[in-house]
Amino acid sequence: MDQDKEIKFFNSHCAGRFEMKLPIGSTIISSQLESEFLHLTFNDRQTENAVGLHLGQNRKAVWENSAEKIRVKWGNDYVEQKASNGIGLIGMTHLYDSQYNKLDPAYMTEVLVYKDFPQLEFAISGKEVGSIGVLDPEVEKFEVQYQQLAKNVLSEMNLVKHVPWPHNQLGLCLNNQLVFNRQKAYKNELYAVEYKLGDMSFIRIESVAYNEGWKKMIDGQRGPFKRMLSVFSNKRVKVAGFDGYLAVALHPYHREAVKFKWLSSSPKFGTTRHPSIKIRGTININDWPQIADRGKSLDMLMTILASIQPRENGFVGTW
Repeated sequence: MDQDKEIKFFNSHCAGRFEMKLPIGSTIISSQLESEFLHLTFNDRQTENAVGLHLGQNRKAVWENSAEKIRVKWGNDYVEQKASNGIGLIGMTHLYDSQYNKLDPAYMTEVLVYKDFPQLEFAISGKEVGSIGVLDPEVEKFEVQYQQLAKNVLSEMNLVKHVPWPHNQLGLCLNNQLVFNRQKAYKNELYAVEYKLGDMSFIRIESVAYNEGWKKMIDGQRGPFKRMLSVFSNKRVKVAGFDGYLAVALHPYHREAVKFKWLSSSPKFGTTRHPSIKIRGTININDWPQIADRGKSLDMLMTILASIQPRENGFVGTW
């Protein structure tokens, strides 16, 4: 592709610890973060759910209403509802006693968090994930456990900051506006983002830093991929400085399009500097008629993969 026209055709995007160039008009289908205590997932559209992106003047009321629907559905009791400095928290719990399960009585707890960005006229919401929702039924122990997990998830939501791209901030980009601005990476870290590139084309990137306990899950993903390599055209391709294998196949219903999957070949347990990275998607060059006569879908794919690079300071704080 002609270099001048290529520059005008692409926009720069920040994705986790990486940056990349995608065709102008690309939008986020899903952005997901799993940190030590916080789960976030959202896209570019308004949600009516308790976790996601909230728009409009009544966005906080919509979030609170979604939490109330959860409470009613499961018969939960509210533990607390509070708001401070644009961050809201709703904690709810339900006591499961031995009458309904074979285990000891326990509180199943859910903590939802909300952060408003008035200057951007939107808010995002997430939930606590570190406790797996199970707390001690004894009142004194429950109170201590609950306050600790509420403190943890509020602390992490505070790390979600508005930093417009381009920038050199530490942590993980959630999109071109928001950063999970943690100085030191956790042992376990999952970030995934999926972009809609055109009518048919999309790309999804998943980066998972994991300890030994996640090995079975990661290996489970690699088995089918190795079988895929034995069937489809494949080759070793380095992406963002990471070695890996790229498998490419013609789309079964659109001969101009290609389906692809790339997987890093040498992730390391217990390190965020060498995560397991998976990239997959579909590229149809006909989504961009202005350049369709100058290249093929595979050309566009390789151009996008070549643009993926570690961003400045993206891997600072990893180990």
